[in-house]
Amino acid sequence: MTVEVVGTAATTSAGAVLTVEGAQAGDAAVLVVGAQYGHSGDMTPAGWQGSYVAKIGDGGRSGTIATRAVTAPADTRSVPVGSPVGGGRISAALVVLRGLLSTPAPVAWQEPAPVLPASGAALVTTQQHQVASGQVVGHDPAGRQVVSADDAGHTTAASWSAVTLAIVDDCQGEALVPTLSGDTALRAWCVVPLAADPAHQPPQPDPEPDPVDRSLEVDGQAVEIVGYQTARGLAPARLMPHGATTVTGLLGMGVPWLVAHRGGSASWPEHTQRAYTQAVWAGAHVLEFSAGRTSDGVWLGCHDRTLARLGGPDTPVSELTWAQVEAAMSGRDTMPARLDWLIERYGDSHVILFDPKYSITTFQSEYLAMLAPYRDRVVLKYSGDGLAAFSAWKSRGYVTWAYGYQAWRTGNTAAWGNFLADANKDILSLDGPYASAAWREALAAGKPLTAHILTSRTEYAAAVEGGAVGAMVSGVGDWTPDF
Repeated sequence: MTVEVVGTAATTSAGAVLTVEGAQAGDAAVLVVGAQYGHSGDMTPAGWQGSYVAKIGDGGRSGTIATRAVTAPADTRSVPVGSPVGGGRISAALVVLRGLLSTPAPVAWQEPAPVLPASGAALVTTQQHQVASGQVVGHDPAGRQVVSADDAGHTTAASWSAVTLAIVDDCQGEALVPTLSGDTALRAWCVVPLAADPAHQPPQPDPEPDPVDRSLEVDGQAVEIVGYQTARGLAPARLMPHGATTVTGLLGMGVPWLVAHRGGSASWPEHTQRAYTQAVWAGAHVLEFSAGRTSDGVWLGCHDRTLARLGGPDTPVSELTWAQVEAAMSGRDTMPARLDWLIERYGDSHVILFDPKYSITTFQSEYLAMLAPYRDRVVLKYSGDGLAAFSAWKSRGYVTWAYGYQAWRTGNTAAWGNFLADANKDILSLDGPYASAAWREALAAGKPLTAHILTSRTEYAAAVEGGAVGAMVSGVGDWTPDF
């Protein structure tokens, strides 16, 4: 069930008109206007239903939310945006929605961060008015951003205003949290509940031509015939192997799992496109991804807070844009892969083991929403000494992976107890040795038990002999076919 966005339009000019083409009878239109000063005046167009707030909290802002049931395409053409009575900047956006059971009623702007509905869909709107150096304030969860009206493009040349509209298809009753606080916090919010039609099916884009020969399949998955570059030249082509295609398939595998640690960190530059491609070639069933997040919201392979391990800058990734990462890592064979690349390239053929690292709580709703379409192919991983994250993950339907250490058994009994007993931890991973009291206790917990982090086939064989269902392996190159 997904609300369809027919079209959008936006402006930061008072007195402008907004047009969205393609609307048809049965659609719903929403007009959002945010004003820099209080008492801007109601800007509800004729024929629309509107809600105007003259002063939003004590923040000196005002604005209008208006809605209309579309009866003809002309209803969303030349929709007027008024001029504020007291002057000042405004920003406005128009969005036309399809797939609703009814036209939403206008809802008033409010100052405190709201709580999403317990279920269903919603349109989350915010307005910002900042000085030239002000930062963009996001919110959590971000939803699907559909339109933003952005004065001056957030440059440092002038003060700016912006309204942003985002659709959350599957509300869970979360409280929305700004990414910044203090003077820069969002002080103008609105959540418009949407009655989505469960029978509505948005049109699917025409598929791009598939370069893969569909006559070659393994377990219903198309495979490619490729060559392999070795020190002795290009090796003969063979079928590119695939791993566990779903989490359910992984849990039911009849052979031990081979999990590529960061793509094979002891064999190739970790978290790179090369590493993941080589790991797939070697026959890995699962691809592990330790995630970092740039300041502009790009998720990339990064185990540490910085890229120094990969020869990059000693600056937190969270303070860099993706463009800055690209510039810093340009020409290096350690350029980290993006998560969207990994999902697009291998998300259909391999389970992805996602570790959110330093973003585990700060961007939890964002990555859970981002991974939701791939929930059947993603396992979430983190240290098994805690409880809160695993509970949140399980409540959203994800399979979880907890790693721990045998030293906890005597050195940190609380962590050891959490590791073994927490019902929200589905898969356990433990270091060796594989005949110790701690290993036996972990086996007795009755959950799939894996080993970590191994470097060779010899260590892997010892772990499997000790009862492991598989292992996290850094030396995946030891499995590469020998030509």
